[in-house]
Amino acid sequence: AMDTIAQKIDGGWKINGRKQFISNGFDAGLYVVYANTRPGSGMLEGTSSFLVPRETPGLEVVRCNETIGCRFMNNGEIYFSDCYVPYDHLLCEGEALSKAAVYFRPGKIIQAAKNLGVGVSAFEKTSLFVQTYERGGKMLIKHQAVASRLADMATRITAVRTLLNQAAYSVDTRSSDSDVLCNMAKVYASQEILKVCQNALELHGGMGAMLDVGIEKLYRDATIFLHMDATVDISHFKIVKAMFPETAGRYAGPENSTSCLTLDGLVLHGDRSQGPSRLKGVLVSLRGWDTLNFSRSTSENNLNYKGLEFAVEYTIYIRRMMSVPVVVPHF
Repeated sequence: AMDTIAQKIDGGWKINGRKQFISNGFDAGLYVVYANTRPGSGMLEGTSSFLVPRETPGLEVVRCNETIGCRFMNNGEIYFSDCYVPYDHLLCEGEALSKAAVYFRPGKIIQAAKNLGVGVSAFEKTSLFVQTYERGGKMLIKHQAVASRLADMATRITAVRTLLNQAAYSVDTRSSDSDVLCNMAKVYASQEILKVCQNALELHGGMGAMLDVGIEKLYRDATIFLHMDATVDISHFKIVKAMFPETAGRYAGPENSTSCLTLDGLVLHGDRSQGPSRLKGVLVSLRGWDTLNFSRSTSENNLNYKGLEFAVEYTIYIRRMMSVPVVVPHF
């Protein structure tokens, strides 16, 4: 959700909110701030962007977050309290995220490429180590277990590089599957390179944990890419949305398909042809009730049942797997 809010006032905008995990946010001199300017309209339709200089009254750099990896750049937390910016500091009103989407796909490729570089460095350091260090009277690489791990590392790196090249090519050629491939490249690299660095750490033995060797740094850097530019689960969600747009629906927006929610045997079907359907307060148990009495909510076109409130446009069909009376008001 976009928690930072910008309100239009005389001569400009007033920004309130907090930004967390901002790359280079601790010492930046100029910020591009995304804020919600149309409450209730969603992130894609209601987000605007502003240029805010560091010295602007109401902007406070709260802290520099200490991270376990990727410490080549700082990570800041920024607080806005009635931060006033004039009208000419507005970059894009209402469609900032949609306009910024042009950077999303190349951004995934950049993250995957940086991640790949971490893996290549881990592989090169490890391959040199196992060919110069001896154990049991022979070089480490002559031990089958070590050789198997090295081959596994090389295979994962090659697979990441191949997918990354394919994703980059799809963006250059404006291919229809570029969204899928870019998210796949980013998330696959983050998972596979972490395994590469884990192998590097273990093949170095106790030396892998030593700060002056540098392998533990690569492992720490690899962990950061799991969360950078979307977590693994969010990336998977985006992949499925891009692959199955008709059923997965639009991200953070209305869906044009029939919804289905199952709560302890009760199946709720909402026809969304007339608009979006939202479900709130799902944490309620329906087991044991003899009759399901639904009532009109104070909100327009909402139904309420024992604290369960959901919005339904057009109609709702309720079916109980067991024969239980159901009372639903007509709109």
